[in-house]
Amino acid sequence: MHGADGMGDLGWPPSGRRPDDRHAVELLRDLLLPAASGPFEARPTLVPLAPMTNIALLLRTYPAVAQGIRRIVFMGGAAQVGNATASAEFNVFHDPEAAAIVLDACADLGVEVVMYGLDVFYRPRVTCVEADALIARGARSARRVCELAGRLIRFQCERFGTDSATIGDAGAVCAVVAPDGLVTEPLPVRVELAGTWSRGRTIVDRRDWAGDLSHDPHGAAPAVISVALGVDAQRYADVWLSTLGGVR
Repeated sequence: MHGADGMGDLGWPPSGRRPDDRHAVELLRDLLLPAASGPFEARPTLVPLAPMTNIALLLRTYPAVAQGIRRIVFMGGAAQVGNATASAEFNVFHDPEAAAIVLDACADLGVEVVMYGLDVFYRPRVTCVEADALIARGARSARRVCELAGRLIRFQCERFGTDSATIGDAGAVCAVVAPDGLVTEPLPVRVELAGTWSRGRTIVDRRDWAGDLSHDPHGAAPAVISVALGVDAQRYADVWLSTLGGVR
């Protein structure tokens, strides 16, 4: 999807920075526990952009960290179509147990959850022309991050033969920066763990629970989260471009 090297086959040298010596779960614990004693507004928002294995381990191992989390906005899932399979979105499909644990743990621990899934994922887009402007701007000013962003968009345009490409996971970050650009609805959500064809599907319950649903042996899912169903695509693309120093 993103080239043999995962970075658009740009041939750039690897970073000279070293990863933290701590396990990801220990690092998250060390960052979040001190935040629990501060004001709610200052607590961090977690934005998982991959399978939520480490987040599930964190909440199972150190549930006290929930007091240091303002909310979780995760890129994953879908109310409608999948992409890894006909039913399931990629991030949830590759560790559905973790996604199920996170949703249920957040329901138990009182952590707000926003699902930025495939229903909105592909809509914020950047054109090849805008990508080329970013590349040129980065080359002139030695802003490698600006050039990198433009080249990754350009790679996707060339790969799919299109004149624009999605900003992808960055949309979930835009949802934190500009939450009023996202249309969400609080809905019960479960993760399918056993289905032969539907394993990893986020089952978004859009029924009217005011009616008589006593015939349903499962009842409503305990996890009621904010499901993204609409997005101001142009605004999020603008946020992405302006952050990198580009203009639309």
